[in-house]
Amino acid sequence: EEDEEEAIDEEAFIITTYKPEVEPRDPRTKAFWKRHMGTDSLVGSYLFLLSSVGYLSMTIYSLHQKSNTATSVQFALQLANVFSAVLFTLSSLYFIKLSYPEIIMLMIYRSAAIDPETMTFLERYFTANDMLIALWLATAALGLPYLSLVLYECLVLGEWVNGLIVFLTTILGVALSGVMSATAMPDCMRANNGKGTRVVFEKCVVPLLGLKNDSDRFTFYSKHLGNDGLVVAWTLGILGTLCGIPVTILVILHPRSISMWLIFWSTMPFSVGSLLFVRASYPETMNSSIFFSDEENDVSHGIDEGTPLL
Repeated sequence: EEDEEEAIDEEAFIITTYKPEVEPRDPRTKAFWKRHMGTDSLVGSYLFLLSSVGYLSMTIYSLHQKSNTATSVQFALQLANVFSAVLFTLSSLYFIKLSYPEIIMLMIYRSAAIDPETMTFLERYFTANDMLIALWLATAALGLPYLSLVLYECLVLGEWVNGLIVFLTTILGVALSGVMSATAMPDCMRANNGKGTRVVFEKCVVPLLGLKNDSDRFTFYSKHLGNDGLVVAWTLGILGTLCGIPVTILVILHPRSISMWLIFWSTMPFSVGSLLFVRASYPETMNSSIFFSDEENDVSHGIDEGTPLL
């Protein structure tokens, strides 16, 4: 009972430290925007949501455009894309929820305080925290719609070749996303005294770059790739950047194309958000922002946080 009371006290302290006593509700004030956009994680999460909504809009538009001319295989694929976009949108909503500072700190505290052995199987591997739920929703978005498509193509349409191609692509995406989900599991978060697992660093980065006998380079790469969470963040950041460049060029070349603009809005917010998540993945910048000052009583250009901006 004493341990439970201490845990409750600690969680209450975290909430009072990172959450304002009174929620700011006036969007004309800086306090409102600092509460909901005051960290890189929050801005990145809202950008992910914007990207998901853009992707959903793109899939619905594509489905509408091809509804009269698409073959059965093409129409089924478009439906799968819409279903996937809906799941990505739900995942983005969870990312917003988990990105508030008090939720992040509670997640870190609980991962250290609660023994995974006391959890049910479902909690331990799927629902232990909001990050884990969000990542599994993203994995489901890559898997469920397209596995359903595989069954439909193979069993109903008899398109075994197309079904096999979709199946192999889906398995690859689910496997990569599943690895990301694993980094948010309690066992992985508790590893290395709460710093998280570092399988990629120890098994890939160190031997491939020859860091074992080079202390300076080992320290550098350990800072930036020293746990699997950072590896995932950098992977998404690089992927987002590589995806953002060509879609920007396409929308410049075809400024009147609705399809190009939908592709742009489904990609560019993700590109920027993924880079913000890289910064937010470092302990020293976890709950900070490149847009807002970290000072508690921040006054910017003479405007107090509670002063209306308009």
